Amino acid sequence: MAFENRSHVEMAATAELRASSRDYDARRRPLAVWLGILVVGVAVSGAGAKPVQPVTTRLYVNYSHKPDPQDLATFDLCILDAEAQVDLAPGHTLGHTYLAYISTVEARPGSTCEKLAAANKVPFVGANADWGTRLLDITHPDWKPMFIDGLAKPALDRGFDGFFLDTIDSAELLVKQSPQKAGAYRKALEGLIKDLHRQFPKAKIVVNRGFGLIDKIAADINGVLVESVLQSFDPKTRSYKAVSAEDRAWLEARIREVQMRDLKVYAVDYVDPTQKDLARQTAEKLSALGCIPFVTTPELNGTALAPLSEVPRRVLVLYGWDADFADKPAASPADTLTGRQLQRTLNWLGFAPEYLDAGSETLPAALPPRFAAVIVDGTLALRPDQEKTAARWLAQLARRRTPVLFVGGLPFADEDARAEFASAFALSGTMETVRGITAPAITRLDAAMMTGGDRLQPRAAAFRDLAAPAGAQVFLSLRGEDAAGRAVRFDPVFLCSWGGMWLDPYVLTRPADDRLVLADALRFLTRWLEPVANTFPVPDTTTRDGRRLFYSHVSGDGFSSLAQCAGHPMCAEVIRSRVLQQHPLPVSVSLAESDVETPAEGDGPLDKQRRQNVARSILTLANVEALPREPDTTANGASRAPAGSFAAFGDVIERFKSSDLPFRLAPVFLQHDFAAAAQPASRLALEKIYEWCSAQPLHPVSAFQYAAIAGDAVRTKFHQVAPRHWLVANAGQMRTFRIPASAGVPDLPLCRGIAGWKTQGDVTYVHTTGRMLTELVLTDAPAAVPEYLRLVESSADIQIHELSARGTLFNVGGWTTVDVVFSGMPPHTMVAVKKNLEQGRLETDATGTLKLSLPPHSTVSLSVSRAPYAVAR
Repeated sequence: MAFENRSHVEMAATAELRASSRDYDARRRPLAVWLGILVVGVAVSGAGAKPVQPVTTRLYVNYSHKPDPQDLATFDLCILDAEAQVDLAPGHTLGHTYLAYISTVEARPGSTCEKLAAANKVPFVGANADWGTRLLDITHPDWKPMFIDGLAKPALDRGFDGFFLDTIDSAELLVKQSPQKAGAYRKALEGLIKDLHRQFPKAKIVVNRGFGLIDKIAADINGVLVESVLQSFDPKTRSYKAVSAEDRAWLEARIREVQMRDLKVYAVDYVDPTQKDLARQTAEKLSALGCIPFVTTPELNGTALAPLSEVPRRVLVLYGWDADFADKPAASPADTLTGRQLQRTLNWLGFAPEYLDAGSETLPAALPPRFAAVIVDGTLALRPDQEKTAARWLAQLARRRTPVLFVGGLPFADEDARAEFASAFALSGTMETVRGITAPAITRLDAAMMTGGDRLQPRAAAFRDLAAPAGAQVFLSLRGEDAAGRAVRFDPVFLCSWGGMWLDPYVLTRPADDRLVLADALRFLTRWLEPVANTFPVPDTTTRDGRRLFYSHVSGDGFSSLAQCAGHPMCAEVIRSRVLQQHPLPVSVSLAESDVETPAEGDGPLDKQRRQNVARSILTLANVEALPREPDTTANGASRAPAGSFAAFGDVIERFKSSDLPFRLAPVFLQHDFAAAAQPASRLALEKIYEWCSAQPLHPVSAFQYAAIAGDAVRTKFHQVAPRHWLVANAGQMRTFRIPASAGVPDLPLCRGIAGWKTQGDVTYVHTTGRMLTELVLTDAPAAVPEYLRLVESSADIQIHELSARGTLFNVGGWTTVDVVFSGMPPHTMVAVKKNLEQGRLETDATGTLKLSLPPHSTVSLSVSRAPYAVAR
C-alpha cells in the first residue's frame, strides 16, 4: 500500500502555478451560501467551552522507517527507531527530546541487532512466538559490548538524546527456559543500564517496565514506560481488549512504586482507531494516574489517538487500474477527475487529497485515522477478483459514517458485486448503463447546485438505472425509457447519509460549453464534507500576512519575435523595459535555450549576441526569478494569452476581482509569454494588468515561494488540545490560516508563534511567525483581548524575531516600499521606532493602529511607552 503524498504535493504546487482565479464567480453566489461554506473552518464555541488546557509533555512513539517531520515538531518527547531516517536538528531547536528505541533481549529478523549478534557470535537461545523475534543470550560476554558499541553509541552519534530500552521483561522468557540463570540475567540487564549511564551520563534512559530492576537502577534512569495499563492488543487473536481488573490493579501498584522514586511514568495503551471516545477516555484515566499517556495502535507507526489526535483532513482518492490486466500504462493522479476538477476546491476547504492506485495496490485493512473521507474516482477500474473486496471495504466505511463520494463512474462490473454494493449503500436499480434510452427528461433540477441551469440538457449517453437512497438530497434526476418502453430513473448528482455521487455525463460539459463543471464544486464538496468538517483553521494559500498573494510566470515563447512598434524591438526587450523594469513585482521567467538561440527571420551576425545580452539583462533584474521551462497552462484556466490576442487579456482583471469578493478564493496569478508584446493591443492590455496589480494591496512572492507555500499547506498537521486550541506543525512556509470571524480571535498571551490577525468581512486571517510548531488559542472577540501588539498586515515578507505586548523586532524583504501595519496598542500612544540606523517616534491612531512605510530589507524595532505622559494629548 502506498498513498501518493509526493504526487499530491507536486500536483498541489503545480496546479496552483497553473491555475487562474476564474474558476468560481463569487459575485453570483448568495451570501447565505458562503456563510454556510465557512462553517468548514472553525465552529464557534460558546460560554460552555472547556477552559484552555496547558500543554505538558507530549509523548510520541513511532518505529517506522521515516517518521513524519510534522509529528516530530508536534511532540516533544519522541521514541523512534534508532535507524529511522530523521533529521533531529529542527526538533532540537524547539527543545524536543528524541530517544532511540533499542531492544535489549529480543532481536527482530533482519535487524541490525540480529546481524550484530551473528557477527559477534552472541547466541540465540529461544524465540518469542507472539512477535516473531529471537531471544539473545544476554549473559554472553560479548552481548554488552555489542549493545553499547554497536547500538547505543551510534544512536547518540546520530543525534539522539538517549535510549528507550525495550524487551527488558523478555528476560522472563529466558528464565522459563533456564531458571538457574535468573540471577545472571538480572545482573546482565542491571550492568548494561549502569554502564550506559556511566559511559553516557548526559543521555536520558527510559526502560520498558523492568519493575524487578527498579530498586537497582532507579538512580541510572529517567523514567519507566508501561504498556497496556487499561487497554491492550492481543497479538494472538489480533484484537483489542480491556485489561483485566486484576492486571490493572497490579500495574497501578507498580506505577505508584515507580512514582515514589521520583521517576516519570509513561503509559502506552492500544485502542481501535475507530473508538475515538474510548481513546480519549483512556488518556484521561492514564493522566489521572499521574502518567504521561500516548494512546495508539499496535503497529506503533506514530498513529496518535490521544491525548492529542491529528485532526483528520486527508481525503483518500481511489483511482487507477492493474496495468498488466488492462494492457495499458498505469494511471497518474494528475489524470483523475479529482486531480483535474476537485483538488483545488478541496484544498481551499482545508482538505488534502492523497491518491491510492487501488487498481494495482491493496486497500488498507482499515482506513487510517488521518483520513476524513474517501473519493472513488471515475478512473478506478477493478479486476473481477477485486470487486467484491472493494464493495465490502466501502460498505464498512458507510457503516462507520465515513463520507464516500463517487465521482465520474462506478467501478463495479460484476453483477454480484454490484448487488452487494447497492444493498450496502441503499441504492435502487441495477446500476448498469442502459443503452437505447429514448425521451430522456429532467424530472428534478436544483438550480442553486447545478451551475448549468436551464442550459443543462438531458442526455441518453451513459444513462444508468440508478436511484438515490430514500431521503437523499437529489440535485439532478432524470427519467427515460429503455428499448422495451420501461421507465428508467437516473439520479447522477445527490448527497445522502453515507456521502453521495456525482456521475458522468454530468461532471464535465461539452468542449463548446463555457463552464468546466455542471455542479457547483465548492458548494457540493462543502455539503458532502459537512459531517467531518472538524474544527480546524484552514491553511490559506490566497493570503499572506493579511494581504492577497500575487505571483506571476512569463514563459519564453516569442522571446526573439519582433514587436509591432517603433524600431521593431524584440518582444523580450519590450517586456523588459515596459513591464519588468516599470513594475517592481516579482516575476518568474522560464527561458529555454531554444528561446534565445533560435534565429529570427532576417537575423544578422550580431543578433545572437543581442538575444543573449537581452536574456542576461532580464534574468539579472532584482525582481526576476529564473524558472525551468513550464508546460502550457491554458487548460487550467490561467491568465495566459496567445501571442497578439487582446481578447485573452481583456477580462483578466475582472476575474481577479471576482475571485476576491465576497470571499477570497484564489491569489492573483498572472501568466503570459513574451509574445504578448508583439501586438499593440495585447501589449497595452498587459501593461494595464500590471498597473492594476501594482496598485492593489497585494503581497507579492515568487513562483518558487508560492509553490513552497502550496506544498506546505498540504503537509500541515493539526492536533487539537482542547476546544479552540490547536498545535499546528509545518515547515513554516504556510503562514496564514483562515477562520470564520465569528470563531473569535487569537488570544495572543496564550499563543506561541502567532504574529497577529486581520478580519475582512466574515473571515479572519491569522498570521504566524513561521515556526515549525505554532500554538493557536482562540478567544471570543477582539474586545476580550487585552492590549497586545500584533501584526495586521504587511506587503512583503516579514520576519518577526521578538513580539510582546509592548514591543517587537522584525525585518522585512520586498522589492519596493513595504507597508506594515501593527495594532493592539493604546489609542494615541507614542511609539519609539528604530529603523536601520534611524530613530524616531510615531503616534498610534484612534484605534491603536500604527502604519509604517519602510524601505526594502529594513530591520525595525517598535517600543510602546508605558508612561502615562507618553499618550498624546
